Amino acid sequence: MAAWLSPEERARAERFYRHEDRARYIESHAALRLILGRYRDLPPGEMAFEQEAGGKPVLIPAQRAGLHFNLSHSGSHALIGVSHCAPIGVDVEAIRPVGDPLAIVRAHFHPVEIASLARAPQDRQAPLFFRCWTRKEAVVKALGTGLALPLDGFSVDGPSPATIRWDGVDPASDGWSLIDLDIETDVVGAVAIPRPDHPCRLFRLPAHWTALA
Repeated sequence: MAAWLSPEERARAERFYRHEDRARYIESHAALRLILGRYRDLPPGEMAFEQEAGGKPVLIPAQRAGLHFNLSHSGSHALIGVSHCAPIGVDVEAIRPVGDPLAIVRAHFHPVEIASLARAPQDRQAPLFFRCWTRKEAVVKALGTGLALPLDGFSVDGPSPATIRWDGVDPASDGWSLIDLDIETDVVGAVAIPRPDHPCRLFRLPAHWTALA
């Protein structure tokens, strides 16, 4: 799998101190190359990337042709989003202890989200925090703005598909699709696309996915 990666990706992988982190980086980026290569009928090692102004990775123009993607990973889980119609953002998080979730939300999130989490029983606050976090991260990654978009400048409350409410002008005036993904019992994810009512399907790579190359 490492042979599929670019020299820059292999160098970054080598900078990970822990072997498991290095292996997860290689596997997730190799899987991304495999999936995108299937869309373009190219071997994984021939996929080439560049960065937009906000730092979001994209395919080089010769391979792009309307193909958008995004990658997220948490622990041993990776989530890859692909879209033909618009930029896409995805985020995955393993639910884990985070100290005081409500304190984090009060410091960084929108007042609507603060009120929603404050009403929840204490034993539900961590799962709800990560659900909200993945939604917000997916939106930010779809926009490709990085930290330029403050997390308290919009809310992602309500059941899936969630409603995004902006304090200013909606960056995508036609509306959004923001959908929750239940990866496993203790792993949640979200996908965001700046298009209304966009369908979303979740697939899992088979155990021996490298043989698909």
